[in-house]
Amino acid sequence: MQPSMKANWEKWESTVAEDFGGRIQTGSGNQWFAKGDVKTGKHVISCKQTDRDSFSITGNDWNEIRKIAEAAGRSPILAINMNGKRIAVMDYDEMLYILGMIGEVPTGG
Repeated sequence: MQPSMKANWEKWESTVAEDFGGRIQTGSGNQWFAKGDVKTGKHVISCKQTDRDSFSITGNDWNEIRKIAEAAGRSPILAINMNGKRIAVMDYDEMLYILGMIGEVPTGG
């Protein structure tokens, strides 16, 4: 593959890394020691890309990225590009915390 001809999944990983201010984890898909597609100071992000109009997330998908993130002392995110629709999946309690910090939901305390 020519350097300028990135596959769609590579483009998506690059976009996510840039948007989150992180770095791409080289070999994340084929190296046991390099898991998580993108890493930031606070998150490990697993990037999924499909040209279809649907995408399934299994408990195993979430558990895998959650374990990787927790081992690194970070929070997990699934970043999904589903035929151009960009979706992020994260822990519910963390989302409540973030929304509470910006005043979008009550903080409960």
